[in-house]
Amino acid sequence: MGRPLMSRKGDLAMLSYFVLHIPLTLLFDAQFLAPEFTRSHWPAFLLDAVQDYLRDSNDFLVKLQPVWFMSFLTCEMLFQLPLNLIMVHALATDAPHTRTTGIIYAVHTATTMVPILTEVFLGPGAAIVGQTQPQWLYMAAIYFIWLAVPLLILAAMLSRQPTHTTHKLKKE
Repeated sequence: MGRPLMSRKGDLAMLSYFVLHIPLTLLFDAQFLAPEFTRSHWPAFLLDAVQDYLRDSNDFLVKLQPVWFMSFLTCEMLFQLPLNLIMVHALATDAPHTRTTGIIYAVHTATTMVPILTEVFLGPGAAIVGQTQPQWLYMAAIYFIWLAVPLLILAAMLSRQPTHTTHKLKKE
C-alpha cells in the first residue's frame, strides 16, 4: 500500500474523474451503441438526459452516427471503460502500475479526440443538421473537455516517479 489518498490531491482529482466517467460511459454512451436495449431497460430520466443534451447541442456526431465515430464509442466501452476501472483501483491504492496505466488511458483517449475535434471544427456536420452557433459552442466545449482532462492526466502521469522493481542478479 502506498501513500494515503488524502495526501495525494492530484490523485484524488483524477480518481474523481474516473469514478464519474464510469457511470457516464455506461448510462449515456451505451444509449448510442444499444438504443433498443437502453430504451427498454434504462430509467426515463437517463433517456431524457440524453434527449436534453441532443436538444441543447444538436450534436451532429451522435445524430449522424458516422461509422468511425461509433467505432470510437465501441472502443470507449471495450477499452477505456476497463481502464477507468483499473485506474480507480490504482489511484485509490497508489498501485505501482498507476503511471503506466494512466499513460495508456490518457494517450488513447486524447488520440481518439483528435479526429472528433477535427470533425467538430472543420467538418460539414453542423451545416448538415442545422446546428446553431450556441449549440455548436456547447458541443465543442463538451468534446474539448474529453481532450483537456486526459492531457492533464498524461502530464501528471509523465511527471510521476516510475516504479521500478529491482532484481538482484546472482553472481556465479
